Amino acid sequence: MRTLFDAGGLQVTEEWVRYGRGRVPVAAIREVWVARPPRPDRRWPAIAGALTLLAAMVAGLIFRAWLAEYWLAALLVGLAVVAFLFWAVGLDVLTYHIEHRDHDLWISDGRRRLHIWRHNEVEVNKALRAINRARDL
Repeated sequence: MRTLFDAGGLQVTEEWVRYGRGRVPVAAIREVWVARPPRPDRRWPAIAGALTLLAAMVAGLIFRAWLAEYWLAALLVGLAVVAFLFWAVGLDVLTYHIEHRDHDLWISDGRRRLHIWRHNEVEVNKALRAINRARDL
C-alpha cells in the first residue's frame, strides 16, 4: 500500500483516504472536488472608506481657499501617494491573501458528502490529484 499524499492530517494511499475523523475506501469515492468556504462578512473596508471620505471632506473645508487654486496638484499628489502605497505594501498583502486563502476538499461516496480537509489552494490541489490518481489505479 503506497502513500500518495500525507500532510496536515490527511493521508491518501492506494486503498484509503484517511482524515481527522475517519477513513474512506478509495473504491467507494464517486466524486472529489475543491470548494471555497463561505466568506465571513467583512465591514472594515466600508468603514475605512467612509472614514477616508469624511477626512477628505473635513480637509476640504479647512483648506478650501488653497484647494481652489491648487486642486489639480493636490489631486495628482494624492493619486501618486495612493499608487506608491499600493505598489509598496498593497501588492504584498494581496499576494499573501490570495496564496493563503482556505480551500475545502470534499468527497462523495454516492450517499453522503464529506468535508475532509481545509488548507491553502496548493496543498488541497495536491491532495485532489493524489485522490484522483488513487481512483485511477
